[in-house]
Amino acid sequence: MKTISFDLWNTLIQSNPAFLKARVDMIKHVTTLSEKEIERTYKMFKSDIDSTFEKFGMQFTLNELYTMLHTQLQIDNDKMSVDTFMRLYTTTFFDNMPTLKDSVKEVLQYCKDNGYKMCIASNTVLIPPAMLRGVLSTYSIYDYFDFMIFSADISCSKPNPNFFAQIHIQSKCLKRNIIHVGDSRVTDIDGALNYGFKTIVVKDDLSTLPARIEFLFNNKHEQALIELNIFN
Repeated sequence: MKTISFDLWNTLIQSNPAFLKARVDMIKHVTTLSEKEIERTYKMFKSDIDSTFEKFGMQFTLNELYTMLHTQLQIDNDKMSVDTFMRLYTTTFFDNMPTLKDSVKEVLQYCKDNGYKMCIASNTVLIPPAMLRGVLSTYSIYDYFDFMIFSADISCSKPNPNFFAQIHIQSKCLKRNIIHVGDSRVTDIDGALNYGFKTIVVKDDLSTLPARIEFLFNNKHEQALIELNIFN
């Protein structure tokens, strides 16, 4: 048995531009920050959290994350509490759902037809795992996956080896029979390689993924080519 592990964000799904605007509109009346400052604060917060994940492989709770962001956005607590902010943010997210990347369904169907196990292996920041599962259900791809691992559920994040150990354990496959597919050099590729998995980096085009999966499982030199060339 062989397993294909998929990162989620920027691998299978991508942010909806309408959400980026809606989350600014959601709080602009309860903070002294300008719209541009709100947008910049959101981006800086996400970048800082991602850097923390990359460096320490840790995971904050949702309440910790929203409390930090609530403070950084200078939201007036009398007008919008942290709990209200969290509820409105996640509702706004689901109303402006991320979009599937091209060829996702075709790739998943190919993997299913060829007998591969599949899993989601994703870090989470502000969106709870239950809501991400809802997104996958809405796009009718939830049932392709044998299991899903979200950092919020296991209290550690990629590239922590404990995260990849969960893929290894739940897949019940040998390390050499697992490919992790993702877009991040640090959290996906380096993390999976260091644990002993094969890896495939994806940018925009997923249509070549089936051929790359087959070549990687059947050609011992392919991983070296990926490591040497893909990020040049």
